[in-house]
Amino acid sequence: MILAAALLFATPDLPPVTEVVDSRASFVSVQAVVKLPHLSAYEREEAQLMAETMTDQVEGYSRVEMRNLAGRAGDSVRVMLMPDELRIQMGVLPVDMKSAIGYIDQVLRNAEFPEDSIKKAIGEIPYRRKSLWSWALQPAKVDFRGVHRADIVDLYHKICRPENVWLAVGGSVKPGEADQYWTDKNADWKVGRPPTPSLDRTPAAEITSLPGREATVELRGKEIVGNDPSMPTQLLAIIALGSGKGSAMFQVLREAQGWSYRQEAVLWPTEAGFVPRLIMASGDKTPPAELAKSMKQQLIDAVNAWTDADLNRARGMAEGILTRGLEMSPLYFNPGWPIETNLHDQTFLHAYWRMKTGLDWDAKKLVGEMTLIGLAELKETALGILSVSIPHVIPAQG
Repeated sequence: MILAAALLFATPDLPPVTEVVDSRASFVSVQAVVKLPHLSAYEREEAQLMAETMTDQVEGYSRVEMRNLAGRAGDSVRVMLMPDELRIQMGVLPVDMKSAIGYIDQVLRNAEFPEDSIKKAIGEIPYRRKSLWSWALQPAKVDFRGVHRADIVDLYHKICRPENVWLAVGGSVKPGEADQYWTDKNADWKVGRPPTPSLDRTPAAEITSLPGREATVELRGKEIVGNDPSMPTQLLAIIALGSGKGSAMFQVLREAQGWSYRQEAVLWPTEAGFVPRLIMASGDKTPPAELAKSMKQQLIDAVNAWTDADLNRARGMAEGILTRGLEMSPLYFNPGWPIETNLHDQTFLHAYWRMKTGLDWDAKKLVGEMTLIGLAELKETALGILSVSIPHVIPAQG
């Protein structure tokens, strides 16, 4: 049970360290969130290889040593790349907290990127199997032609800078201990001249079809900035539209029309904020473009028919998702699955939300704000998401 989140301040060049105190936890979660600038399509390829190889060889730490350190807690070291951030995660026993912080510090500052690791990643990543849902979320093609180690190292130093790193430590921790250690480790890590941002706005190439008989049909909404004051209402509307069996998407797209076997409304991160995405996987024979048009109208009709029962259901779902671990969250801040209420994800969320919005993550406060939202406001927000949404389809091959 998470008892408190204590926000402490490190050196002037470092964003705050967040300590998520959970006295019942059997391990400590250390999470580093690195904010990404705008990346060109080519830099995105570099970033993928960077994330894949940055823990392979680190100054002062062997890979085997760190694997064993995490293994004592039944955990591992993970690096995950998202459109807006790079996440480094490690779980260790409480007595090993400082060692884990020291290791992640070195990953951020002194990763060595062995040439053999990069070649191995280039040979493996394009052939890894992905689920249909993972393709729907991130349909970008993989093309590492022309990417060299020097490019990856340059990008690494461009991204991993003290002002871009948010650290969070969760579990049975002593208040102030993690902050003090992180501050001491990084006393010499100072902000230098800002790197030149990429001016290349060419989007990454996307796949043109999916193997098998199911297409994905999506309505992609308008971007919401991270600290938008309407976030509680936007999130409640997304939950009402696509979380669980009572949602509009389940009731209309699956039950009434029989178009889909999976359908969800997700909040997907972008460089500047978040985008509502209403996605269904469908084997229906209707051309996907026509299906997207019909999907939009059917959902608009469903929202117009919402009653207080739909409002109350959405509030209950929100509370269950955000505070009780109900596994239907629309917060897709992981590569292919939503945020959960486990210690790793909640520790990450405290650092991520601070990076993304400038605010502390407070699930209970968010749920409380949702109790003040009326039916008319909920319907207006959901209709606003739908009315400006743009179809995005990936047809099936078979």
